[in-house]
Amino acid sequence: MTDRKFIVNKNYYYLISNKEANIMYTKRIQNWIFCVVLLIGLIGSCNSKVFAAEPTLTVNVKNRALIEVFTLIEKQSQYVFIYKSNEIDVNRLVSTNVSNVAIDKVLSQLFTGSDITYKVNNLQIVLKKKTNPIPVQTTTPKQEKKISGTITDVKGEPIIGANIIVKGTTLGIISDIDGNFSISVPNQQSKLLISFIGYQSRELVVGSIAVRTFS
Repeated sequence: MTDRKFIVNKNYYYLISNKEANIMYTKRIQNWIFCVVLLIGLIGSCNSKVFAAEPTLTVNVKNRALIEVFTLIEKQSQYVFIYKSNEIDVNRLVSTNVSNVAIDKVLSQLFTGSDITYKVNNLQIVLKKKTNPIPVQTTTPKQEKKISGTITDVKGEPIIGANIIVKGTTLGIISDIDGNFSISVPNQQSKLLISFIGYQSRELVVGSIAVRTFS
């Protein structure tokens, strides 16, 4: 038996060894791979050049509806405007005059000072209405004041269980066995209502008094 093979080349036949046949087959495979890689590289290069070339626009309008400007830009390029009709007033009149500029320049002139924001995502121009930031609620630190005192009768005897209430609030306390009390009030303008069964009620402005005897 022989390890040689018949190879057909055009119109004639010749014998080669198995080793030679394998070498020829390997070279053909390598050539095919090289051609495929080269083709992919050429396609990628062409695509990168296409995407790298940003189109320039010329827009010269005066008091034209925004929707008309959108149409003009879309006709000059492959850009597409995306927005919600209930957010964007496309009938708003605008004016601009630019020549051979990038899309960012056009959009900047159209929307600067307006309530519209824009974002260019490849060939899509997404428009949104600006949202007003929620104001931060700042609270003024409480200016509480602590008031202490003693409730007595005309003889100077302490009154147990007298009611001391901050007027206009639900803050209140009663005097202890020695007639003493201590209560925090919102500010120095607060008023204390002091009452006890069988005695005339009194209303006093806190002012700057820290400790006081009430009778």
